[in-house]
Amino acid sequence: MVAGHTYILGINAYDHDVSACLLRDGEIICAIEKERITRKKHDTGFYQEVVDYCLETAGINLAEVLQVVRNCYILPVHDMEERLMHQYMPHYLDGPEREKAGQSPLFLSKADNVVSTSHHHTHAYSAFTACPFEEGAIMIVDGVGSYPSDVVPQYIPPGDSGNPLARESESYYTFSGAQLTPTKKVWLEPARGFLSDEF
Repeated sequence: MVAGHTYILGINAYDHDVSACLLRDGEIICAIEKERITRKKHDTGFYQEVVDYCLETAGINLAEVLQVVRNCYILPVHDMEERLMHQYMPHYLDGPEREKAGQSPLFLSKADNVVSTSHHHTHAYSAFTACPFEEGAIMIVDGVGSYPSDVVPQYIPPGDSGNPLARESESYYTFSGAQLTPTKKVWLEPARGFLSDEF
């Protein structure tokens, strides 16, 4: 905490539209997509530029951030980074960015204040936390999301026993106050390849 303020940093990592958002005491004080810095539409890769931009805008450093929440629809961020260490995927981490990543305290971080969330869970939270209503319903219709094993069990509807190799395609939730409850998920059945474009 800094001068009584609480900072939370959100990161959309590696997939299209890499971005970061910094909250101070629950209010957005900075949000930016990597494409605004690099001038490459829907830019992917490592997220250092967007993190640095947010921290510099707020005049703080990473040590002053209480919680870092990361999301990547391909895999949980730490798992994706482990894979990137052993598999050359220049679309997600090219040579120059690999060097930047190796110097970042967030890369391969196992710190208690750095967590990953599932893709649809992240969409749901971004919808209902900004909503002016106390209760309502949320529908997420997305090309692809997380695998069942990467979704916190409490955010899979009871009795849902989808294919473990399927991915989130649609998710439905209700919310009341700060409580988010899953009601239904539609799963995208497995396709060939780790990063298939066949969804």
